[in-house]
Amino acid sequence: MEDVRALNQYSCITNLPDNLLDLIYGKVNEQDDQQSFGLTCHSFLKVQNLGKKHLHVRNYRSVRDSRMLDKLLSGFSKLQDLSFSIILSYQESVSDTDIIKLQKCGSTLQRFSLTNCGQVTDKGFISIASYCPLLSVICLVGCSITDDGLGLMAKSCKSLVEVNLSHCNNITLCGIQYLSQNCRQLKVLKVKIVSYFQNIGVGFVSVASYCPLLSVICLVGCSITDSELEILAKSCKFLIEVNLNTCINVSDCGIQYISQNCRQLRALKIRNCKNVVGVGFRWCSSNLKILYASCCALDSTDVIEILRGGGLEYLSFSWPVNERMFIGSIDLANLKVLDLEGCKSIEDDAIVSISKGCPLLRDWDLSWCGRVGLRGWESIGLYSQNLEIIHVYRCARLCNKGLLCLGNGCKRLSVIWMGSGGTEITSNGITAFKLQRDDVNINDKFGTGIIFPSWRFTWPFKELQLAQEVEHFI
Repeated sequence: MEDVRALNQYSCITNLPDNLLDLIYGKVNEQDDQQSFGLTCHSFLKVQNLGKKHLHVRNYRSVRDSRMLDKLLSGFSKLQDLSFSIILSYQESVSDTDIIKLQKCGSTLQRFSLTNCGQVTDKGFISIASYCPLLSVICLVGCSITDDGLGLMAKSCKSLVEVNLSHCNNITLCGIQYLSQNCRQLKVLKVKIVSYFQNIGVGFVSVASYCPLLSVICLVGCSITDSELEILAKSCKFLIEVNLNTCINVSDCGIQYISQNCRQLRALKIRNCKNVVGVGFRWCSSNLKILYASCCALDSTDVIEILRGGGLEYLSFSWPVNERMFIGSIDLANLKVLDLEGCKSIEDDAIVSISKGCPLLRDWDLSWCGRVGLRGWESIGLYSQNLEIIHVYRCARLCNKGLLCLGNGCKRLSVIWMGSGGTEITSNGITAFKLQRDDVNINDKFGTGIIFPSWRFTWPFKELQLAQEVEHFI
């Protein structure tokens, strides 16, 4: 009789204890089924939340006003990723008092993100260090952390492998030194400074000395020099991604040090580096897949040298400082994306060469390339059979016939970013194009241009993008 009573006790699945429901939930593989699991009853919802590993809080006001944060964190006993992001300046931000509540889930937390949470002071960051000893990734974009707070965090969280300090303008070279001396496993470091003249570059000499495993470094707006870059490149030979955007003190010598010493380099971004003409690229290996060289003083000879590696898949020469920069033959069999926006001197001969030499090209930006004429557009239609997206904003010599050439030849074409003017195309020309290719979207707005996958190779986390991985949003 007792056995029957015990059986009846669990005759309904909702009467099962939490540990058994947790086992059932663990067997649910489909994401839609996982999301629906908690809609069944309160017991299922509790188990679903207990199994959550990712939490992204975007609307913090609703959590705080209803005093739900304590209860919320208590329900996530297995939480590994936590993110608070403030997108709009008037939104209420997380404070030190709220950060203290991390003691409820901090023992399992591995990745933590605070974006634009300016109300969190060093006191809050010290709490993070105390409650989250397993942290391996931390993103503090736009936070007010100082060198002292970063130093204490580095001493407590020695397992950090990825740190994002972009727009943390209270951090100086001392903070970078604290971080590198305590976190020897560091592989990803990102720093972006609003003021381009802060003397933080020498701090990366410490990074080079203590973090030889570094694979990704972002130095946007830092005052790093060629000599400091040499030390970094010779010590961190495993670098695969380097971002030198607006590092105005870097010249071709610094680029050469990176090219010669970091033979696994896959992605390199430089912008507003007017001392870079391209000589340093001569030593780049075939491992280089992404090169973003915008607003630099590249000349014709060095452009040819850049292309000799042969392995490039994504290439940008947009808005060269030298407007007369000549782009000749580009023969890159693996090239998929090419950004020539603002290359005002490019002409039909170059377009014909690129069309023939880059058969896999699928996204091509020719905005503001006013010298490309009918022969250039004909060659794109004839040879660029894999082209899917083309940007032709302000291409002054693009006419109705040229547009039809694109439609007749590029069978995979899906989007033309044309803008609202600046070409010779008429309404009749667009009508004629639509009659033959109604599957192509002619966008009359100015597009945002090509988005390069600058950090697609990051080990092991890609970039801290919790919003793409979360299982629960608020």
